[in-house]
Amino acid sequence: MPNYSMISGKQLIDKLASTIDKVLKPLVPAGASCALLEFPNYANSGDSVIWLGAKAWLRRNRNTVVYSCDKETYSRELMAAQLGSGIILLQGGGNFGDIWTDLQHFRERVIQDFPSNKIIQLPQTLHFRQEASIARTRLILEAHPDLTLLVRDQASLDFARQQFAVPATLCPDMAFALGPVERPHQAQTDMVWLARTDKETQNKPAPQNELGLICTDWLEEPHSALRDLNEQLSRDLKQLPDKAPELYRGLVGTYDPIARERFLRGITTLSQGHVVVTDRLHGHIMCLLLDIPHVLMDNNYGKVRGFYEAWTRDNKLTCWADSPEEVVNTAFSDTRFRDVLQTKGINLTTLDRLVGRLKASMETQTGWITAGEKAKLLWKTQLNQTREDILACVGIGQPFILVDEDQIRTELNLNAGTVIPFSGQEQGYLGPPVDDDAAIQALAQMRKNKAGFIAIAWPAFWWLDYYTRFAQHLRTNFQCMLKNERIEMYDLRA
Repeated sequence: MPNYSMISGKQLIDKLASTIDKVLKPLVPAGASCALLEFPNYANSGDSVIWLGAKAWLRRNRNTVVYSCDKETYSRELMAAQLGSGIILLQGGGNFGDIWTDLQHFRERVIQDFPSNKIIQLPQTLHFRQEASIARTRLILEAHPDLTLLVRDQASLDFARQQFAVPATLCPDMAFALGPVERPHQAQTDMVWLARTDKETQNKPAPQNELGLICTDWLEEPHSALRDLNEQLSRDLKQLPDKAPELYRGLVGTYDPIARERFLRGITTLSQGHVVVTDRLHGHIMCLLLDIPHVLMDNNYGKVRGFYEAWTRDNKLTCWADSPEEVVNTAFSDTRFRDVLQTKGINLTTLDRLVGRLKASMETQTGWITAGEKAKLLWKTQLNQTREDILACVGIGQPFILVDEDQIRTELNLNAGTVIPFSGQEQGYLGPPVDDDAAIQALAQMRKNKAGFIAIAWPAFWWLDYYTRFAQHLRTNFQCMLKNERIEMYDLRA
């Protein structure tokens, strides 16, 4: 592991960018044509930083990106035509495994579709919970003759070398290829606490907003004309296959501007605080790029700690804490960290008063809420909005098919007789179809049984990526009534 002897943020960024060069340049020859896949077309600012870092590195290496897509707009035929014998690069991040299954299924499909092209998985954290998932991934990876895994931490490297007979190499996160970043504005409050509210949260308490403190996550974003254009082009692409090359050019033209929009939202959020507390890995990485002192905690399976131990533990800007209690009780008392805060011109007296208030509120258990409790509130809001979406499309009492992995059906508070699990069987949901043919056949049978509508809810959005012919069958033959971040709904009556 590197030992940088308490170096500055700028020195660390330069060293990690140099390490990326040493790993990637032998794998990606200068000037080679590439496909860069899996544009992160969702709100998480951290994944957009990875995308922008990869694009910056490819520009410096004089590589031409001849094809890009997100997981919903991938076309094997168009990619083959544009890429030829070029190199396939899969987006880096922290979603290799069986937590974020839709993204894993997408990359596995690409690996199977292109056995003759060199494929490089850009730096990822690997994490699996089930042996069956490991076995499936092993078969797919080992069947490819020229595939390299780049991983971001020692545990991922050890796992890859034990489980998969493919080359695996340690490499820093691609975000460091961006280099140092200017703060978009000066700090406006004492502290920003960026706390996870997704599948990777430790479900530890986080404070509520108060004077001098902003507690937030970055999974929601305001309306954007760019994203509207992206969604329209995605719809057109599915409905007008004869215009695919032209539409793809327009669609890909929205990727980098959208990524920059999300990156700006992320660094704007962090820059509000003189100091940041976070359990998000890219909260940490962006603070390093912005030169913001911060306290860092882990996610729920060790991803953040693993990266910190591998690459960033010896920088001056970061103070580690194992829990929110340690954040308020000891982190801001650390002599070394206080020296850094002081050199940044931060008013320690004001910050100490805030930390004192946080400590008192934690002891009385007032003003703190766990990420799980916050996630439950968000889940309930999403359920209520989904219910309104469905009722707006089908009306009260109209039967419809629900594809939801059996996760939200009973919580929608709709007449049980109107909600038909996708299997269409009286015994309820029987699991996902074995393949596209089975899905299309089941849909036809349910239409014969008078099901007039189908709703694909967000827990099952991966169906639309995995069952590609089934998704095409829906989108080609039936009117899309509604599509948003919660639900995709079709009228089956025509």
